[in-house]
Amino acid sequence: MIIPPIDPKTEGIVATAKALVSYVPIFGPLLSEVGNLYLNPLDRRKQQWMEDVSNAINTITVQHLIEPKDLEHNERFISTLYRATTCALMTHQREKHEALKHALIASVDGKRLPQDTINQFLRYIDELTVTHFALLSALAANHAKLSEVKSLKQLYELLVTSDGIPLERLMFRQFMRDLDSRSLIKLGDIEEFPEYKSTVNLLSDTASRPAPTEFTSVGHAFLNFVSA
Repeated sequence: MIIPPIDPKTEGIVATAKALVSYVPIFGPLLSEVGNLYLNPLDRRKQQWMEDVSNAINTITVQHLIEPKDLEHNERFISTLYRATTCALMTHQREKHEALKHALIASVDGKRLPQDTINQFLRYIDELTVTHFALLSALAANHAKLSEVKSLKQLYELLVTSDGIPLERLMFRQFMRDLDSRSLIKLGDIEEFPEYKSTVNLLSDTASRPAPTEFTSVGHAFLNFVSA
């Protein structure tokens, strides 16, 4: 791997990132998971993540006017870095690395999100897939049309067919429930796919209107957390 020359203006940022990432212990369950056979790929991931942390620190310096050396004493940033580093080293997917990089940037803004919400969102980054992220972005882009959606079939056509997300119907159904269970969306009273409809007729209040599918404020906050 050829490492490009470091601009003297960013040398301190790179050094700080390298030091901070080195603080995170790589042992216990993580090392047991990858084993000695995978140490070289793990080293490559650590190198890539160090570069991502460098970029995050550079953005923090520009946007929040926080010097790199001061981040070593920023408890919110350090706590986020520890959790994000473990997650970053467990995946090769650049989309997740990008989300974790943005999480580092968001962590220094104390007015933006409380620490418990940051921890919850970091857990979501770890648990959810890149396809979940794509569906959530598609929901955000089509939020104005959601009130017109009455069935999973219509939602599938709106999000998957039109946006070209490679996902078959059964997995789409499960992924939407994953997002709903984390309050990132609210599925509402949406009609099932025909193949999953129950044969049992349930009593309903004819005077009440079906609740529409919604893209929630939590979903908005999470998308902003992983992309801005």
